[in-house]
Amino acid sequence: MSFTISLTSAFVKSDPISRLIADPPGSFHVPVGSLEVQSNGYFKVATGSSGVALNFGGVSVAKVVILRPDQDITVVLNGADAGFKILKDKMVSLLGVEVTSIAISNSSNHEVVLSYYLAG
Repeated sequence: MSFTISLTSAFVKSDPISRLIADPPGSFHVPVGSLEVQSNGYFKVATGSSGVALNFGGVSVAKVVILRPDQDITVVLNGADAGFKILKDKMVSLLGVEVTSIAISNSSNHEVVLSYYLAG
C-alpha cells in the first residue's frame, strides 16, 4: 500500500491579547513523495558501543527518518566521516532525504533505547 507524507507548517505569531494566529502567507508545504515501505520500533544500543548499525527492516532508501533516544547518542548517516548528536528524549525528523545507513554510538553510562521510524 502506497502512502504520502508531507510536512505542512505555518508561522505563528501572537497579538497583544495573547491569541495565536497562523500566518497563511508565511506557510509552506514540503512533499516528500510516495512511500512504499516502512519500518519502526525500538532499537537497543549497549553502553560504550560505537558505530552500531540500525536495521532498516526492508527499507532500502529511507526518505523519512524519525529518531528519539532515551539517552544522548551520536548518529552517522550514509557512512559519513562525522555525525551529529541527538540529546536524551529529543526527537530528530528528517524528511525528503535519502538515507541508506544509520550508525549509532552510545557514550552514556546507560543502555540506549532508540525509538525510530523509517519510510522509503
